[in-house]
Amino acid sequence: MVVEDISSDGILRNMNAIACRQEKRKKHKKAPESVGERPPGRTYNLIFYISTEKRMRGMLAMTEFDEQMELFPRATLADLVQAKKLLKEFRKAKQAVIAFEQEVERLPPEQKDRLQKYRANVRLIEQSISLIIDEEVRRIIEHRFVKGQTHSATVVFFSSCMSDRTVERKLNEGITSIASTLKMWTS
Repeated sequence: MVVEDISSDGILRNMNAIACRQEKRKKHKKAPESVGERPPGRTYNLIFYISTEKRMRGMLAMTEFDEQMELFPRATLADLVQAKKLLKEFRKAKQAVIAFEQEVERLPPEQKDRLQKYRANVRLIEQSISLIIDEEVRRIIEHRFVKGQTHSATVVFFSSCMSDRTVERKLNEGITSIASTLKMWTS
């Protein structure tokens, strides 16, 4: 079955529609004769949607609770995606800032605004990297994003002193740390 609307209201509508269809089918079908016989597959879909909806509501409630109680907010998945996007664009933004700072007077207003945005992003990323506590994580992040190396080149470079999986984990820790710092300073 295809779920067309993934918002919480859409999931509830789909769940209600499935439940109504199931009730109609129950009226026309006899009950399973043996204990081992499985009910129709759609019953399992309904259970899955209900449990998914409850889990989503629980996660939203926990997220709201966590954000209220934390001194330093944790990064959400959206924050991680945004941080990774900013990290990937970091070198390009830094080069643009360096190149266009000399010609700032001759730039049109739209490009001046973009330059200001790039400056702010570069400053935030540099500060976030400097706030990473673990020295190894900071070195890995600098090698990957500040020096502009590829992911595989970073793993190979650091594989002489630690395992590939450790490099991956430390890279993820660094991105999470940067995302948390960005969330703290931009909220």
